[in-house]
Amino acid sequence: MPNLDGMAEHVAYEVNMLVETARRLTPPLADTVTNNAHLESFLIHARSLDNFLRPIPKNPQQDDVFAQHFYAKWIGKGSLPDGLRDDVNKRVAHLTDTRVGEQADVSPAGVARSLLGTFCDFSAQLGAGKWPALDEAEAVALGYLAVLLDPLVYPGAFATTTTSGTVVMVKDFGGYIATAPGGSDHPD
Repeated sequence: MPNLDGMAEHVAYEVNMLVETARRLTPPLADTVTNNAHLESFLIHARSLDNFLRPIPKNPQQDDVFAQHFYAKWIGKGSLPDGLRDDVNKRVAHLTDTRVGEQADVSPAGVARSLLGTFCDFSAQLGAGKWPALDEAEAVALGYLAVLLDPLVYPGAFATTTTSGTVVMVKDFGGYIATAPGGSDHPD
């Protein structure tokens, strides 16, 4: 059985990083490297939180931790579409030939909304008080979700994984900003 008291802090970290990187993606900065770093970090934290919320697989890694370790009655559910999970695995977490393929659009606000909503469902079923770090993470998630519900405060943004030059691009209501092969910035 995992050290749940210690792992609660790490789960809370994943929630906090998902929220903070999502906030930094809208609107995107003119600095492409910073945008790419925020998006890659956002996607890795999204993948980690999604893995945590899914059912325990038949053959998990011995040291993997899942929501069901905290609350056995949790009916695990992932929030990332399989295509996006595959893109994160193939385009961000691993250097694969898939990066040369077609780009995949990602809505950081949509991904965050889905994952944080599922996390809040889990946290509500878990109940308050046993793991203060998870209670605090739920409060962070709920605060961010409240902002997402107000389109005047948080206009939507879309992020796209690229095929060459950089791993990702971020798009707001202006144009795309990306690093072209060879390193120059250009709006699309």
